Amino acid sequence: MTDLGELVSRIPEFSKWNHADKIKFFAWLLHTSQNQERVTGTEIGRCYDALNEERPSAISPFLTSMEQKNPKEMIRDSKGYRLVKSVRDQFDSKYGQRGTTVTVEKLLADLPGKIPDRAESDFLTEALTCFQHGAFRAAIVMTWNLTFFHLCTYVLNYKLADFNAGYIKRYPGIQKKAKAPTIVNYEDFSSDLKESEVSEICRSANIITKEQFNALDRQIGRRNSAAHPSTTVITVLQAEEFIHDLITNVVLTIKL
Repeated sequence: MTDLGELVSRIPEFSKWNHADKIKFFAWLLHTSQNQERVTGTEIGRCYDALNEERPSAISPFLTSMEQKNPKEMIRDSKGYRLVKSVRDQFDSKYGQRGTTVTVEKLLADLPGKIPDRAESDFLTEALTCFQHGAFRAAIVMTWNLTFFHLCTYVLNYKLADFNAGYIKRYPGIQKKAKAPTIVNYEDFSSDLKESEVSEICRSANIITKEQFNALDRQIGRRNSAAHPSTTVITVLQAEEFIHDLITNVVLTIKL
């Protein structure tokens, strides 16, 4: 299940909820996070325990009351209870993205042990800090920096000859006039080439897979929008999708 403690910590009003509201919230979370079609009083009790919250003396009477309400809040059958659509929709609209947010934060927080490079760790720290403080534009830029640095580090460590050979084939005009016609260090990548051209060379030289290239290609436009002054609003949903896509499909799949 999505980290329940992290999720609840993002709902300041949770401590003031009565048991009925908490039980509906736990049922909604079990439906959405665990993909459970039905919930039971025992499972809801475990949610209380996971938060070290005091349970009501009994959970079943609350479930029965919700099932007997008009209109109903719960539907009961032989397999257990399920929230009616209208109640689920209310929780979805208020808290539906909280689980994704926690997942993305955990994804970033778990990365240090998987990326040994100090520079990448610095990019990661800044990306996580920006995301947690709602600076989504900056979080996108820093995640891109992390991803691109990771790609270039991989090339320098393992695929430099392939990249330089691919550079000549893919962009002979640029390579011929380049200040750094042969890539030797990280700074050389940005001396004459655009980041999109670097990823194009990597793909054409079979340094990265089609899936890795597609992730880079579909997100560079959003990075450009975030990096340049504009009135474009970057939402938490856009930042989550951007970060999750690049980290899972590029950073974690290109092993250093």
